[in-house]
Amino acid sequence: MPMLPRALGRFVGIAPMPGDDDRTVARDGVAEREVEIVRVPFGRERQGERDAFVRRLRERTSVVHTALRAVIDGGEWEDDAFAALELLRGETPLETWIDAAASPPRARAAAEILGGAEVLAGRD
Repeated sequence: MPMLPRALGRFVGIAPMPGDDDRTVARDGVAEREVEIVRVPFGRERQGERDAFVRRLRERTSVVHTALRAVIDGGEWEDDAFAALELLRGETPLETWIDAAASPPRARAAAEILGGAEVLAGRD
């Protein structure tokens, strides 16, 4: 795992999740809760796209559904971006949640939001 910063804005104590080095956790110093930090790669040459991603992430954090983890905040991480998400312990694949969702329009909306995030991050 690459070197982790000590803090990203209000998120402190950034460390690998015990038992799962592929996931990163931190403490939200404002809300006093644990969150998962997800790094979204952009690189130095795509700073405008990174800034737009962070702005959109912060504008659209009010989507609530059992198939989605709450987005707490987002920001810059060196030349990349990060999203602070509600921390869920254990394996909870999104595809399982979408299949089990009682409201198909919301499940489609969740898939569209995630697809948009992947496009913004250059993973399309």
